[in-house]
Amino acid sequence: MTPLRKIVPMALACLLAASCGGSGAVMARVGDATITEGDVAALYEARSMPIGDDLRTTLFRLAALEVLVAGMEAEFGLEVDTTEVDTLFEQLQADLTARGITPAEALGVANAGIGMVRFNAELAVIRDQVSQRLLSSAEYIDALYQEGIGVTTVCVQHVLVATEDEALEVLERLEDGEDLGDVAVEVSLDTSERGDLGCRLASEFVTEFAHASVLADIGAPTGPVPTQFGFHVLVVSEREVLDRALVEADPLQYLSTVDASFAWDDWVNERLRAAEVQVEPQYGTWTPNGIQAPDDE
Repeated sequence: MTPLRKIVPMALACLLAASCGGSGAVMARVGDATITEGDVAALYEARSMPIGDDLRTTLFRLAALEVLVAGMEAEFGLEVDTTEVDTLFEQLQADLTARGITPAEALGVANAGIGMVRFNAELAVIRDQVSQRLLSSAEYIDALYQEGIGVTTVCVQHVLVATEDEALEVLERLEDGEDLGDVAVEVSLDTSERGDLGCRLASEFVTEFAHASVLADIGAPTGPVPTQFGFHVLVVSEREVLDRALVEADPLQYLSTVDASFAWDDWVNERLRAAEVQVEPQYGTWTPNGIQAPDDE
């Protein structure tokens, strides 16, 4: 298998919410904001309302969104860019129309309405605004350049085998002059054509492979490198460190989506752990991971 890092799904990657302040009974409070039955209903098709765990999940997501909006304002002085939200929302609507599917079908949520689509646009804009600040901070950039793998592009081929002994045999064959691509076709467990992984940021690979690709001598067989996939022998043909000024100016363009995802996840989880949310007792109890059902349910 290709030694790419697995992207851990964000706990809030599918947040579905709408602006608070709708009609109906208050269900939860986040600071000065209230979340009402009307806010929940606005996310669904007409006359539809979630119950049980689905209701608690929706309420949690609405509250979590308020926490994130308050956090970005307090920490970065940022407000949600509504123009960007409108633009993305229109694009998502157009995509649904072109594909001939409903919001419920697109999102995989029963009875989901256009309000959920609107929220996805809002969350995406919030994520980009916050990530831009997180990834461009001097502290974060310093750490990236100190470690190296997040700002170094590598062009690499590899052979993946099951055991260290097999990897040593591959290494010996390459050192004797055999072509890595030919050896990969013969013995590699990876499906990449002739073992070619292309050119990409090293941080897109699993950690052990990433560090090896940054430290390897150019053009020289390196290994065995153990990872969760097996044992690798790799050859790096090119390597380049990204220009720091370019990264600082637009980190979302140059840095790995994996790194951006991790930074966003960390920030979100910190905000949720510190949040003070009051949920009406009949709906359950707030926790940073979700709303727990009432004891009597």
